[in-house]
Amino acid sequence: MKEEILPIILVIVAIGGIVLTNEASGLLVPEMIDISEIDLNMRGKLVLTRGIITEIRVFSAGCYLLLSDNKRNIEVIYFDRIPFKAKKGMCAQVLGEIVSVKGGLEIDAKDVFSYVC
Repeated sequence: MKEEILPIILVIVAIGGIVLTNEASGLLVPEMIDISEIDLNMRGKLVLTRGIITEIRVFSAGCYLLLSDNKRNIEVIYFDRIPFKAKKGMCAQVLGEIVSVKGGLEIDAKDVFSYVC
């Protein structure tokens, strides 16, 4: 009887571990980095960065932001209506994935928070 229950217990523990790992991954936020630190080796990685909004272009599914840290610019694509009142000259903190587009890098934003600098 014990030999029949052991595989069931192991499967339940394994599934619990997978669920727990999946839930915990949503809580992990990367360390803040400067825009100027972002390079090709970071493609596919989740980053947290901030900068000054130097340009905003709105399109039907979201917006493009051009962020600057006074050393370098990076384009941010945010597939959401602008839920914040972002304006040129405001600061923004961005959480997103580094992607390669047309030979350059940009951030596919998961979350954007804008504020007065």
